[in-house]
Amino acid sequence: MLGKSVYDFPFDPAVGYGTIVSHHAHALLPQGESLDKAPEALRTHVGREVELLHENVGTAKDYAGLYRSVMEQFRPPPEYGAKVYDTRQARRFYSSAELNGFRQWWTRPIGAS
Repeated sequence: MLGKSVYDFPFDPAVGYGTIVSHHAHALLPQGESLDKAPEALRTHVGREVELLHENVGTAKDYAGLYRSVMEQFRPPPEYGAKVYDTRQARRFYSSAELNGFRQWWTRPIGAS
């Protein structure tokens, strides 16, 4: 759509978001895991404060208990984590420390938070 690839623009995982600027658009590119940085990212992107609401939050839904149980008990096979976190996309948008943290999270013992 923009005529460019996300790989054509700088992205600093420590910041948690980047900006794509082309002749056709000015796009904000946030990390999904960095939504805590969204207000800053939006302020930088649009040039003013933007109020954000927390909507569609799984832990606040009627299935919150089931959601919590799945998160506590689900562990994907280790080879799946390796496949996901060793991709060009993962290495582009996340630091090595973040990727290692994700691997540790998904391979932690069942029952550990």
